[in-house]
Amino acid sequence: MTEWGIPYEDRLVEAPSLEPLDLEEIKKQRRFSSTSLDTLFDLWNSAARQKFEEDTGLQLITAQRVFLLDEIPVDTKIMFSRGPVQSIVRVDYIDSSGDVQELDASTYEMIPGIPLVDTYPTPGGIQLINGASWPTVDDRAQSLRIYYMAGYGNTLGSVPELIKYALYQYIGHFHRFSEEVADKELYFLPMGARQVVFEAKGRMKRQVFPRRLVTA
Repeated sequence: MTEWGIPYEDRLVEAPSLEPLDLEEIKKQRRFSSTSLDTLFDLWNSAARQKFEEDTGLQLITAQRVFLLDEIPVDTKIMFSRGPVQSIVRVDYIDSSGDVQELDASTYEMIPGIPLVDTYPTPGGIQLINGASWPTVDDRAQSLRIYYMAGYGNTLGSVPELIKYALYQYIGHFHRFSEEVADKELYFLPMGARQVVFEAKGRMKRQVFPRRLVTA
């Protein structure tokens, strides 16, 4: 008998409608009043968010994501690799005929990130209601697709101040060294930002989904 992890992927479906930091606040923090670098500051703002999200697994501003699994897991719950989860949009699957079906929403519920008031919540996920079961899916990649909303909120004030502090350090680093260092060195951040990333990443643990037992 053999048991191993099911391949999965977490993708962005709809990007956030805004960035977590205000342009004028960024310039004030950088002690920069000219508009000559506004386009770059906007770029660095977006780059800082994306880099922080990739480093930690957190979704800062509300966005829609999809969690893709190649098979149905053994467990009745699935924890995502990004969060905090706000809601489940829908669950699609590819049936044995190769058609895309939508799973009945009454058969599952959201697992919220805990604690939601914490700076670094756990990601959250989805679980079956008692008595419900996962559908039978086709033997192909990404046969189970869970669409969900994640993020701290959809306003600048939604993101915790400690995370904003780290983002300002990312942007400050981009501003200071953008023409002096190689790309791989650009992300070697000051200790304060690295500590925030380390603490946040510790809450967003990589998931392992055991396959059902297979008899050789």
